Amino acid sequence: MKNLINTTTDQIIRDLGIIDHAGDYAGRFQSEAFDLLNQLIDMSEFVENEWSDIMYKDIDHVYAVFAEDALTCSNANAMYVQIEESDCPEAFKSIRFNLNN
Repeated sequence: MKNLINTTTDQIIRDLGIIDHAGDYAGRFQSEAFDLLNQLIDMSEFVENEWSDIMYKDIDHVYAVFAEDALTCSNANAMYVQIEESDCPEAFKSIRFNLNN
């Protein structure tokens, strides 16, 4: 994993561009993303409207993402970290499937 980036939901799209969820549905890798981020920062349990997921731009740009509200909302606290295949092999397998189909 690379460095944790603290940001907002507005800024995350500017930082990463268009990203998609790694799974076959949004939230498929919610617990995996939360666990990866929890290794870097002590996070409490989920509360209403918070979410996390593994998301990607392409196979070389895969992120564990957390936000206190939807990415479409304005200025909610968010964070992300770029991950490697060894961090969540199943997510990378799913991304490769998505990219090839």
